[in-house]
Amino acid sequence: TELQTAVVDATPRINRLGGTIDDVGDSIEKIALASRRNVVANTEDIEKLYASSKVLGTTVGELAEEFTKVGVGISQIGPELENSVKYIQSIGGNTKQVMNDVRSNIDQMNRYQFEGGVQGLTKMAAQASMLRFDMSNTFALAEKVLSPEGAIETAAAFQRLGVAAGNLADPFQLMNQSINDPSGLQDS
Repeated sequence: TELQTAVVDATPRINRLGGTIDDVGDSIEKIALASRRNVVANTEDIEKLYASSKVLGTTVGELAEEFTKVGVGISQIGPELENSVKYIQSIGGNTKQVMNDVRSNIDQMNRYQFEGGVQGLTKMAAQASMLRFDMSNTFALAEKVLSPEGAIETAAAFQRLGVAAGNLADPFQLMNQSINDPSGLQDS
């Protein structure tokens, strides 16, 4: 009965987005598989994940899987994506490009601390997009300066340049930013 109700309620909403009843059933199945629980997603979650998957050119299952891996619950994926899209639009960024960067780097949320979680990662991706560089460069630098040797070596290199490099010339700040504030490291 619960499954039937979910399909009946979600079908008109998915139809308005260009989907079919098959897409509703597939979405419900993929959400349950990604959550690894025997639950039926509610209509709003199905609609938001389906719409997001169409905008981002992915599947509901991939989206649900990526976000649940970093601890974002199924019911929070839609609101997180909405807030991210609103932020990207507010700064004039390309939503699809930035969100694809977020999706491809979302596993970094398990390794580094981002202020605001998904929003922090989105802001970092948007900044990287606007400056036309790959976020993987920031993560490679963060990885290098995680160790004291790497931080000292990097800080010394900046000091040899003879420029005022702020936090980049302090090995302790480099190590701190690498784990606790990768977006701050990117800013520096």
